[in-house]
Amino acid sequence: MEDDLLIFPFYVTAEVEAIKAKFADAIDNYKKVIQKKIEGRGMDFVKKIMEYAERAEMKRLTLTPHFEPGERVVLEAFEKALAEGLRQFEEEEKEEEEKKRLKEEQKIQAEEEQKKRQEEEAAEKLISEQEKQKMQADIEAQKTRQDAMEVKVDTVVENQKDIASNLKPS
Repeated sequence: MEDDLLIFPFYVTAEVEAIKAKFADAIDNYKKVIQKKIEGRGMDFVKKIMEYAERAEMKRLTLTPHFEPGERVVLEAFEKALAEGLRQFEEEEKEEEEKKRLKEEQKIQAEEEQKKRQEEEAAEKLISEQEKQKMQADIEAQKTRQDAMEVKVDTVVENQKDIASNLKPS
């Protein structure tokens, strides 16, 4: 406590001023460090703002078109012509598809008719073959009957000769 008695307010003020000076130097040094770090950033930001402002003046590709009235009239006429051309193209496509479908149907009908004719011809050939076989079988049966009849006739002739020889007066 004795030491506290010899301290005058002047010493306290001087000590506080020294501490203030140290803080001021430290803050000034910190300010310089931060200024070095952000040096030029402000100008870069200002340049970017200027670029954005310039771009805002330019026409951009957006979902909503920005046309002058004269351009809009030309665009509408072009759209109408394009729509008409597209409609005509679609109609031509449908007509071509219809023609192709008709050709396919005609081709299928012609193939079916050809197949039918071939089947009929095959059936006629089969019938004529069957008729030939039947005729040949009939001819064979007639030959067999004729041979049997010849045998019978020969037998009858022999029997007549025997009867005639038995009837002759001897």
